Amino acid sequence: AIQGLVAAGRDPAGLHRGGARSPLDYLRTLTAPDGSVRYSRAGAQTPVWVTAQAALALARKPFPLSRTLRSARVSPAPAGGFAFARTLGAALALVL
Repeated sequence: AIQGLVAAGRDPAGLHRGGARSPLDYLRTLTAPDGSVRYSRAGAQTPVWVTAQAALALARKPFPLSRTLRSARVSPAPAGGFAFARTLGAALALVL
């Protein structure tokens, strides 16, 4: 979520809902004493994967996806098996 906010040009440190911690502050609370980042408060599965993703988020770096023009318009999805994928792709193009 943090990487998505950064990719969209939003500052995750400035987002607080009802006095709660920012997304960055919450992610920092999941850091274990050995430096790994827990998946959640209750689980520590896949620590290498989670820590790698969290490190990028804490550094405020989105995944290296190429940007698309915001002027792209979502057109009606064509009928067929790929309709959902095309609609999703067009919607993501608007966000990125």
